[in-house]
Amino acid sequence: RKLHFLHCKHTIKFEQGYSHHQFFTSITMSQETEGYIKTTTLNFVSRKAKIDGAKQVEIKGRSILQEGVHVRGDYAIVRIGRYCEIDTNTLLEPPLHPLDKSKRIPQVIGSHTHIGSDSQIRAAAVGSMV
Repeated sequence: RKLHFLHCKHTIKFEQGYSHHQFFTSITMSQETEGYIKTTTLNFVSRKAKIDGAKQVEIKGRSILQEGVHVRGDYAIVRIGRYCEIDTNTLLEPPLHPLDKSKRIPQVIGSHTHIGSDSQIRAAAVGSMV
């Protein structure tokens, strides 16, 4: 079986003052679905992904975490929006507090976001439709 996923690919800004319009394209993944855990909110998390502090990690729905993804929920809360794809070997780590380096602040990844492979995200927020 192939895994099909609906993902925001483009954002179009219309002339004449209309707001942004997004359209979706279907992505077919070559990995078998047996290599993923399907959650109740239809997220697909690779069995080879590592989530530390899972109680502090919130994935809204219909997102994919590929193999080698490492989410550091043991440092602070990590929120991942809907329809996100986090590619292979990516690190999501909440950043240090700017005033108190012994603390961390929550990390928020917006909806309809794609983070490429071999990325290291140590930011407080990544916007939507990125």
